[in-house]
Amino acid sequence: FDNVISVGATDMADNFATWATHSYYIDVMAPGQAVYTTNNDNGYQRGWGTSYSTPQVAGAAALVRTRFPDLSARQVMEQIRVSSDDIYDVGSNMDYYGRLGKGRLNVEQAVSGINTPSVRQVEYQYLTSFDQYLFSGDTLQISSAFKNYLGPAPKVNVTLSSPIENVHVDKESYYIGNLGTGDEAFNEDEPFIVRLGDEVVPGERLVFRLDFEGEDYSDFQHFTMITTPEYFPV
Repeated sequence: FDNVISVGATDMADNFATWATHSYYIDVMAPGQAVYTTNNDNGYQRGWGTSYSTPQVAGAAALVRTRFPDLSARQVMEQIRVSSDDIYDVGSNMDYYGRLGKGRLNVEQAVSGINTPSVRQVEYQYLTSFDQYLFSGDTLQISSAFKNYLGPAPKVNVTLSSPIENVHVDKESYYIGNLGTGDEAFNEDEPFIVRLGDEVVPGERLVFRLDFEGEDYSDFQHFTMITTPEYFPV
């Protein structure tokens, strides 16, 4: 959901906890294996689950909000996300590339400053030969609105790609330039151009990835579309 931070679980060595969920919708990871906690017998125990990961992120949000009281809820969420530690080079985490969020929660970094940018696609529109219907073999234009929630972002370039073999990105890049805190950009005049291969099927979920690159800054974001099903109202 928009404006919700989605949390996945790692083990004590920053590996993805294979009993947990991985997806393009996860924002950040947090420890969820053998977490020390209280029990109902006035003692302590260790527990497993994302139910242990999520409260750690909620606690971090409270600390960030206390440290930076002027931040909005969305800015607090972004501060936690962009300050996390990249763990894709740990163990077999690359097997889940892009599906473990930005990284593993780092509370110290989250409360230490807000200089890192956080450029995000906040909405998008697309147009095809059949208006809003997505069929195989067609071309679509994607116009995206971007917003920078945190520190100034110089010389930002956005690149669109897709991990799906039958989705071909013909115009992949959009240069935003400089975005100050709270600034927005819209590529309506320079939309991304995407061709859907003939093998794309009705009702297929299409995954897209946006990569943001700037001076000493990089980030990514996924979004999805679903092709028009075989039967639909007109």
